[in-house]
Amino acid sequence: MKFWMLLALLNSTAAFAADPLANTMWRSYDDQTGALKGVIQFREINGSLEAQIIESYVKATTCAQCPSPQTNHPIVGLKIISGLKPIGSAEYANGEIIEPKTGRVYRLNAKLTPAKTLELRGFLGISLLGRTQIWQRHLPK
Repeated sequence: MKFWMLLALLNSTAAFAADPLANTMWRSYDDQTGALKGVIQFREINGSLEAQIIESYVKATTCAQCPSPQTNHPIVGLKIISGLKPIGSAEYANGEIIEPKTGRVYRLNAKLTPAKTLELRGFLGISLLGRTQIWQRHLPK
């Protein structure tokens, strides 16, 4: 009986163990100018992570080029990351990211660094043929 109670307790605590990326906010910057583009918030849904823009500092107000169902979706509230799954203590893979400016969808891997940055690698095909962005942790005041 004690064994089953211990097993139930372990299973219940594992179910509530949150991913370190879940419910965090990050600042995204323009690759060319370094200007702040927006703030993105992650959340965990059924074991994978998704993220949406919660603040935007770009001129565009909708994602005119985004694929359906996000076509013409307002930038604020737009889900730009989906399906990102943890593959280690600070590494993630198999996600997708939408670039709101062009509407292109890229495969995505990510890595949390000890310096409280998030390295996102978007690519088509293989990871070597991609681009890395570094987001900074956003702590609201």
